[in-house]
Amino acid sequence: MRSGAKSLPQTKHLGSDRGYLRNACAPPTQTYNYPVNLRLSVQPRQWAVVASVAVCAQGLFSLLWSHSLRLTVFGDLIQCVLLVSCVLSVLPNATREKGRTRLFWVLIGGGFGTWLSAQMLWTYFEVVRHQEVPNPFVGDVILFLHIVPLMAALALEPHVRPDGPLAKLGSLDFALLLIWWLYLFLFVVIPWQYVYPNEAIYGRSFDVLYLSEHLVFLSALALLWRRSTGRWKTIYANLLGAALLYAISSIGASVAIDLHVYYTGSLYDLPLLASIAWFSGVGSIARALSQASQPAMTASPKHGVWAARLAMSAVFSTPFMIIWAEFGGHAPMSVRTYRLVLTLGTMVVMGFLVFLKQHLLDWELIRLLQVSQENLQEASRLRDALLGKEKSLTWFSRELQRKNLELQEVSFTDSLTGLWNRRYLEEILASDVGLVLRERGRAHESAAGDIDHHDLVFLMVDIDFFKKVNDCHGHVVGDELLRKISKRLSGVVRRSDLLIRWGGEEFLIMREEEVVGILKK
Repeated sequence: MRSGAKSLPQTKHLGSDRGYLRNACAPPTQTYNYPVNLRLSVQPRQWAVVASVAVCAQGLFSLLWSHSLRLTVFGDLIQCVLLVSCVLSVLPNATREKGRTRLFWVLIGGGFGTWLSAQMLWTYFEVVRHQEVPNPFVGDVILFLHIVPLMAALALEPHVRPDGPLAKLGSLDFALLLIWWLYLFLFVVIPWQYVYPNEAIYGRSFDVLYLSEHLVFLSALALLWRRSTGRWKTIYANLLGAALLYAISSIGASVAIDLHVYYTGSLYDLPLLASIAWFSGVGSIARALSQASQPAMTASPKHGVWAARLAMSAVFSTPFMIIWAEFGGHAPMSVRTYRLVLTLGTMVVMGFLVFLKQHLLDWELIRLLQVSQENLQEASRLRDALLGKEKSLTWFSRELQRKNLELQEVSFTDSLTGLWNRRYLEEILASDVGLVLRERGRAHESAAGDIDHHDLVFLMVDIDFFKKVNDCHGHVVGDELLRKISKRLSGVVRRSDLLIRWGGEEFLIMREEEVVGILKK
């Protein structure tokens, strides 16, 4: 609805009626640290009571008072007060939040502030100047455009994690949508106000266009409500309910105006006041929910796509608007010429914004390609380094195994003679003895007794009078003697025998002897 649809008293409230459609996005607010805001954040029910009292007071006065100046003044002022409360409810969120969420509340506040300015201008005519609002009303364009910041706030999708580098593209989409809605107003409504004045066509055109704008806004709210979770789902649900009530009340007021039964402060204002009160209450609800806020969802690949598509659809609609301006309807030639020039100018502006958006996209794509190439080079370098490290680790592993074998051999070898030492015997004796015992057991268990098996034989070799060699000739000669004896013993034992230096001048020979079965003997 537009404010100045009629010149009758009913028309006066059409400005209020805009309030029905304009405030579809009450700003949900989050916890604020100052005492006053904290009180609001923890007492949404108290605010609901206050708002309900205001709406009930309007209904009571509408029943008790007839159509008069005092009723008009009360109806206009109470709408202004409720709209001021909507703006104030956004301020804590816009101050406390950061990034995209803060911008969301700023845009919501901007939409409410624009709505308030249109209502104050309407109130100025009716309350201060005591005259009917002129029709067409100069504030209609303000009222019409106040929904654009609200739609831009929804396009930010604050419930989703920010994308970062692509934020500028969202700003350009908002600029395209703003220009497009302004263009629609200038195309559809303004010709009948200034180019070829016609009050009836002006009012009808405004109502249709304004309702279309609200339908788009309601659709966006429903989409976000469906996609969101947690506290944001509750916030979007309240915004959707308030916006829906606002749209319905606007339609009801339009019908009442057509029937010439509407005037400012009448019962038709009650749904409008209820919707404004609901909008302002969303801020209190949001602040209460922020106490238990949930983390934002991860950004999906489709995040922000619907806003960009809507902006591009607006760009592609301009050629069809030219066809409409030139061939559609029965508009006077002056209106057609105006619309044609307006569309061409809009195409130039929107084309520049599209070019700028494409330039930013190309720049971002080049940056991403460079980053991707750098990452690929870094990955290749890391792969080469990893291969080098793997080869080094393989070499070190083999070297470690070799060193371990050397250390093991050194620990099992007598350093003087090079023979095995007692430790080596202890290492292998258990397994050899176990093997002999198992063979012996099988031989005894055999009834025929014809199974061959092995026994271990130990020979101890001791050098007599070795102490005299050390005493008479010294330990160097004694060591040399031990080396020669060990060499001689190594030459006479079998290759399967085990020659061990037992200690001092004693040597041990361990050998396996085959025991032939009884039948073979």
